[in-house]
Amino acid sequence: MKWQNIVIEELEHHHSKINSLENIKSKIENLECKKSSLKGAQYDRVPCTGSGGTHWEDNLLNTITEIDRLKATYRQNKRDVERISKSLTKLTPQEYKIIDGFFLSKRKNNAYELSRELKYEKSHIYNLKECALRKLTMELYGREEV
Repeated sequence: MKWQNIVIEELEHHHSKINSLENIKSKIENLECKKSSLKGAQYDRVPCTGSGGTHWEDNLLNTITEIDRLKATYRQNKRDVERISKSLTKLTPQEYKIIDGFFLSKRKNNAYELSRELKYEKSHIYNLKECALRKLTMELYGREEV
C-alpha cells in the first residue's frame, strides 16, 4: 500500500469534509425536529396485525437510525478534518502553498502558476510537491509504503 495515495485522496476531500460538517449538523437538527414532531401512538385503537409496528413507529425508528448514522459520520469527518488540519500546520509556508495548489484548491495550471509565483522552474515545483507530500505522509502515517 502506498500511503501517499491515501494522503492525496484525503487532501482532495479535505474541503468537502469541512463543508459537510455544517451540512450534517443542520441535517441532524432538522431530523431532531422531525423526530419530536412525529405524532404519538394512539392506545385507544385496535392493535395492528402483521409486523406489529405502526407507520408512526417505523418513521420514528427510521429517523432515529438516520440521526445515529449522521452523528457517526459527523464524528469521523471531524476527526479527519482535525487530523489533516493539524498535519498541514507542520508544513512550511512554501510547502503548504504547493500542497494547496495541487490538492486542496485544485487550481488549473497549478504547476505553471506556482512556478510563476515562487519563481522556480516547473520541474522544481514537482520536486517540491513530492517532498511536501512525503513530509505530510510521514506526519500522518509515519511511513510511505508497506
